[in-house]
Amino acid sequence: MLSTGPTDRDPAREELLPGRIAPLLAAAVVVGSGIGILLPGLGQQAGRLLPPTVLLLVTALFFEARLDLRGALRAWRVVGPAWSVNFGLVPVLAYVISSTFVGRELAAMLGLFIYFAAPCTDWFLGFTRIAGGNIVAGSVLLPINMVTQLAAYPLMLSIFFGHRSGRVPDVGFTVLIWFALPFVAARLGRMVAASTSASLQARLTRRAGRLVPWVITALIIEIFGANAQTILAHFRIFIWCLVAVFSFFVIIFFIGELVGRACRLDRGDQVLLTMTTSARNAPLMLAITTVAIPGEPLTYAAIVIGMLIEFPHLVAVSTLLRRRGSVHRVVVRRMI
Repeated sequence: MLSTGPTDRDPAREELLPGRIAPLLAAAVVVGSGIGILLPGLGQQAGRLLPPTVLLLVTALFFEARLDLRGALRAWRVVGPAWSVNFGLVPVLAYVISSTFVGRELAAMLGLFIYFAAPCTDWFLGFTRIAGGNIVAGSVLLPINMVTQLAAYPLMLSIFFGHRSGRVPDVGFTVLIWFALPFVAARLGRMVAASTSASLQARLTRRAGRLVPWVITALIIEIFGANAQTILAHFRIFIWCLVAVFSFFVIIFFIGELVGRACRLDRGDQVLLTMTTSARNAPLMLAITTVAIPGEPLTYAAIVIGMLIEFPHLVAVSTLLRRRGSVHRVVVRRMI
């Protein structure tokens, strides 16, 4: 997701919210599936709400974002390796893992690839703070990740799936229309709020951030409500999706460790590298995909499955890194 930066949001809320959102999203899957199976007519009605819900989500994400590219040169030591892994190595790994586990089902494979290939631009900063990482460099990395992944979305689909999907040429135009307009509206809204008072801008930004999880929840209910029958018919595929997501997180954790050591990063930068390569940008990718590649419920469901696993994974990784840092500090004190 998009970053508000460390000054736009209550730090305590930023750290607690990711821990709460996984059960909320899981409940949305259950509720949406129940509606689609027991009340299919209502599920189809819910599906018609997808376009306005996507617009609301994207506008809230962009309003919440703090775009400040200054400082990138000072943070190059960690920003460079993190960007290279996220947009150079990860897409290749994403294709290999998704094709290995669900390669026979193009729609699910596409969803996993999209989920894997987009680095998070919000939640991971809170987890980086919890683990004692470099959040200053992290705030520099966030807008870079955001701009790169939006620009790379149609390009990556064309490179990896262009020969298998006839819809790819239309993706770039769709992304431009559906995301350029909300971006402009959100930035104008921030400018108007800032011209009134800084406190008003901060207050509206916090409220946009609090709104995002609930809009994501509504989007998931609508997707599963409208497509529960199709998703249920392919349930076995999603077992393999779970295995694929777990495998991705294990592999990328060790890649982050190896790259950090090869680049001789200090502990704070190493934590940042690990968290930014572990966290994915499922909300924005889900929004993009529902409008750029319409009528593919298996693709959307695969992205949601990745999101459900991601938050427990980030909690585990941040806890591990925090404990490792505590041990390191104790050893240093004894040496002194």
